[in-house]
Amino acid sequence: MTAKHKINPRLVAIYIVSRVLESRSYADILLNYYFKKNKVNVRDRRFITELVHGTLRWKIKIDWILKRAYNGEWTTVPNFIKYVLNVGLYQIMYMDKVPDYASVNESVRLAVQKDGLVWGRVVNGILRRIIRDREIREIPLLKKNPVRALSIKWAHPEWLVDQWIKELGVERTDSLCKANNQRPVLTIRINHSVSNVKAVEKVLASEKITTRKSSLLDEYLIVSSGASRIVATQIFKKGYFIIQDISAGFASHLLSPQPGEVIVDAAAAPGGKVTHCADLSDDKAKIIACDHHPVRIKKIVENYKRLGFKNIFPVVADSRYLPLKNPVDKILLDAPCSGFGDIRRKSEIKLLRDRRHISDLVRIQKQLIHAAASQIKPGGVLVYSTCTILTEENEEVIEFFLSEHKNFAIEDGKKFVHSAVVTKEGYVKTWPDQHNINGSFAVRLKRKV
Repeated sequence: MTAKHKINPRLVAIYIVSRVLESRSYADILLNYYFKKNKVNVRDRRFITELVHGTLRWKIKIDWILKRAYNGEWTTVPNFIKYVLNVGLYQIMYMDKVPDYASVNESVRLAVQKDGLVWGRVVNGILRRIIRDREIREIPLLKKNPVRALSIKWAHPEWLVDQWIKELGVERTDSLCKANNQRPVLTIRINHSVSNVKAVEKVLASEKITTRKSSLLDEYLIVSSGASRIVATQIFKKGYFIIQDISAGFASHLLSPQPGEVIVDAAAAPGGKVTHCADLSDDKAKIIACDHHPVRIKKIVENYKRLGFKNIFPVVADSRYLPLKNPVDKILLDAPCSGFGDIRRKSEIKLLRDRRHISDLVRIQKQLIHAAASQIKPGGVLVYSTCTILTEENEEVIEFFLSEHKNFAIEDGKKFVHSAVVTKEGYVKTWPDQHNINGSFAVRLKRKV
């Protein structure tokens, strides 16, 4: 698929969905790459993006319905035909502006082109049966099997639903899964080194981009309309703000960077938190920004240069082996995690992660927090944060850490951020259904003198 040929938006969406699932890639990365390489108008971009994200968001439910509608062994269906059916059924169920007959006809045409008339007839039969027979879409009764029912209802993997029901109960899990499927809003963080909230609001309003102030963190604005045009504004290019979810801001506030401190951001890419720390310290703290991948370091540099900060120093390093000569005042460890707090933006996480991945990540998280603790001065601070809401990556990691490091203690998050996001243990924990932002976790750990 190149710019020389007229694109077929549905075929592009099918191609990207297949790449996500078969190569375990992120949808946004693939979409951005495709749009850079091919000339795609704004209307088609939006249509393709909606098809990709929507299909991935609801794939578990869509597959369940398709299997019920197919009179045969589902494993014998070619992968391309499955993807055609996935995208076609998403249009039928969730895109009112696309007529059902158009979705069916285009799906059949693509199936015939790739796999012949027989599979074209199969696609036609399955989709028309689903349109005609509403009972095929009926979800199992909640009382009989809540795990199965909520898994299908909200297109979440059963193992994850089962875990949340055990921890949170059926009603709260229903609320959480529902919130995970809502389209995310765009939020921006104002760069106080060059501007302020009121000034940015005014300029954006003049360009018909409407915003409202966050009730949780003062430096964040929620974009109500015009989000697609925001990176084209001059004030974005001049570094007046950075796009960042509100949930990401709490870790920087917990760290409370001060002028003159030496700080390490142990997993700094793409640069959201490290630039926030620079802003909070008036760019007067020395901040070492680490990442193990050179390409990701380039993104950090791009962000802090656009925002105008001078005291951020990027270093290519695996933070399990920090190349520090002396202990530092503070370390921010935004640990690699499953990302299950970010399902709204990355629906494919539900399809690409399983329990095995969690175990591997927890092992790395424990290695990283242990390494960070060894580099903290007496009286210094370590902030551990993630963008997941799984207890084994959050609370259980901290419980393990404190059992091994008696010289550290939790400092109550209420001293640093809004009490609405702080648990009784002093952790910061945000939830999509309670705070309407990404799920996240953060804790401030102070080393005893």
